[in-house]
This record gives sequence, structure tokens and C-alpha cells, in this order.
Amino acid sequence: GTVDLTVHEVKKDEGGSFRFTEVAPGLGKSCGATFVDDNFSAFMAETLGESAARYLSDNPQDMVTVKKAWESLKRQFTGTVGQGEDLSVGLPGKVLAAMTDADRERLAKVQGDEYEDVLLIPADKMRACFETVFAEIDDLVETMLDRCGDHRVTKIMCVGGFSESHFLVNHIRNRYEAGRNIQVYCPASPGSAVVKGAAYYGLNPSVIAARRCRMTYGLAVRGYWDSSFPDDKRTWDHYQRTWMIEDKFDVLVRRGEAVEVDRVVKRTYYPPAIWSTSIKLSMYATVEPTPRFVDEPGCSAMGEITVPLKLDKERSINDYPIQIMVQFGASEINVRARNEKTGEAFKAEFSYDMDAQPSVGEGQAGENGDQKAQGTSGANKRAREDEAGSAGASDATGKKRKV
Repeated sequence: GTVDLTVHEVKKDEGGSFRFTEVAPGLGKSCGATFVDDNFSAFMAETLGESAARYLSDNPQDMVTVKKAWESLKRQFTGTVGQGEDLSVGLPGKVLAAMTDADRERLAKVQGDEYEDVLLIPADKMRACFETVFAEIDDLVETMLDRCGDHRVTKIMCVGGFSESHFLVNHIRNRYEAGRNIQVYCPASPGSAVVKGAAYYGLNPSVIAARRCRMTYGLAVRGYWDSSFPDDKRTWDHYQRTWMIEDKFDVLVRRGEAVEVDRVVKRTYYPPAIWSTSIKLSMYATVEPTPRFVDEPGCSAMGEITVPLKLDKERSINDYPIQIMVQFGASEINVRARNEKTGEAFKAEFSYDMDAQPSVGEGQAGENGDQKAQGTSGANKRAREDEAGSAGASDATGKKRKV
């Protein structure tokens, strides 16, 4: 039921293979073929009456028979049928038997007695089933073209199940080939093209040179407070003897940013306190380009990875760096966390659609720290960010100190 648009710049590499670089963040909207189906269903219920509609709802086998006939008609319809011509969908006999006498009489007046075993669809009604959906698709395409900026789009490729519709492809051609000088292509089997493309990508992942981030992605961390942050976000850290901020959105990549497939974003974090038994790294996403906190409107949690810790309480938290490596260019977000002190590594994968469940490194159950850590290092026990690349903590005056 969705229409998804992406724009790519296609180039040949030195070996003669094509590589695709996404030009702008992709767009998607619920305006696909199922909405054309909904319009047909509404027309059918209105024409046949409530009793027939209820019968079809209660008898899925007969509903499938009608929908198969409709699906074939929907794909073959070109939109060029004359104004006075009708199209038809066959009706199972039990549908007619389920209709009330009044509904059958009304249908006969509209269609004529000779068409009692079919549902006639006037050409203008057939077009209307599509055109409300086309209007939304047109808006989506225009928005996508605007996103491309100075990159001129020269070709449109129609793939996916809805592109089986001749009417849709004709509509796109009429609108963009004639009006915008953009060539429109549709393969012989557009429905299977998506599956073939997925298989090809699985075998040749290097075909995608770079993707554009549809959202801003980052991690929730504890940061050092300064006057640019609101007072209600600061907490006093008794262990480090300085003000900290909770739930800071540490941006890894921003919406619209081009991310190469092999690019890895790295960060180094530290335990919140020397008695911490683990640190939690929670991934967040938002459409905003410059978020400051993960609890801002529009921020959504994607999942988390937890790194268990075994710390020597006689040492400093700065002796236990945790390196995070995040790869965004693949079809999923891959996160690796490495305890630099012990060499232990943990990993998780997050789906871009944010349907993934929270993950814990290596399948181990994570914890946020003991009660003492809760009382002195903030309730969330986020990983502490590195202070401007410094290995040492800072006190309230900004001077480096040993802890």
C-alpha cells in the first residue's frame, strides 16, 4: 500500500560496473495500489448493497474470486476507454442470491437484466478509482524532484506491484515525458523487479556506493553541562564533582547526509562511575537535523546495546574506554561496541524502519548499574561522552583532573 521513491546518480566504476549513489533522502507514502482497491470496494458495496457486501465479507472464497477478477482488470486498464463504455467484473452466483429483492431490482435498473451476473464499472468510475491515488503520487514525485536540487532527473523507473498497472505507467509517462522531458521506463515484470534487485544487491552489495540518511541518528549519552544547556537537564555528579547533562543526543549522522557503504562512524565513551557494572548505549532517530536531547518531540528509540563491565574500583573511569563503531551505509544499521581494556566486543543490528527490538550485546542481559551508581551518576547511567577528545575528566572549572 506504499509508494517509495529514491533518486540515484548512476556511474560506472573502473571495472565497468554500475554503482548507485543516492542523491536525496528517499520518500514514502501510503498511496499505493491497495487504495485503488479500497475505492473499488466502496463502489462495489454502494452498487450491490449492504447484504452483498456483508456476504462477501463473511465468505472469503467468493471475495477472493471477485478480487482476482478485479486485479486482472486493474492491471489491464489503460485509462483510454471511451466515456460511455463499461468494464465488468464477474460475480459468483451466491453474491446475487445474498442480495435483497430491492437491491437486485435497483441493480437491474442500472445495468440491465442481461448483466445480472456481473458488476459493470463505468469508465469514469474506473478512472476515479485511480485518480485520487494518482494525485497523491504526483505530489510525492514533485516533492522528491524538489529535494534533488541541482541534480536534474533524466529517467524514471517504475517497479513494484503497482507498476503492473498500465494506467499508472501511462499517467507517469504523460505527465513527465511530455511535460518534463524525463524518460519513463517500466520492465516487463515490474512486480518481480524488486525481488530480483534485492537478490542482486545481496550478491553484489558494492553496487550501492552511498545512501542518504532519511533521519538523524545518534546515541543517548551523559554529557558535560555548560551554560548553553537548560538548567533542568543538569545533574550533579558527586563522583566527578561536576555538572552533567542527561539524555544528550550525540549525533552520529544527520538527515540528508550521504553515507558511503563502507563508512564507519566512531565514538569513544566511558563508564559513568567506577562502580558501574554495565553501560547502556541506546540508539535514537529523529527527522530533526540538530536534536539536542533524546526526549525531544519526534525522537524515537530504535534499540540498545549493553556492554557489561568489570571495573577495578582503585582505578579511574578514564582507564576503561568503550569504542563504538556504527555503519550506516548497509541495508541495516550495524553497531559494534568494544571494551578497549578487555578486548571484548559486542554487536547489534537496527532496522531503519525502527521495528527492531532492543538488543543486548552477545545476548547477555544487561543492567544499568547498582543503586550507588544510580544515586551518584544519574538515573539513566548513560555512557559518558569523551570530553572534546580528552582522556581525562574535567571539573566545573574545565581544568583536567585525575579521578
